[in-house]
Amino acid sequence: MHTFVLGFLDAIIYSSTKDGRLFWWSLSFFSALLYVLK
Repeated sequence: MHTFVLGFLDAIIYSSTKDGRLFWWSLSFFSALLYVLK
């Protein structure tokens, strides 16, 4: 599960390097996900 999520986020960040807002959205989404999984 963790590997899939990390790969998904990596794909998002890689395909959106031009859009900083999407990068920060991914970062906050990842943080929220970690908080939920704890």
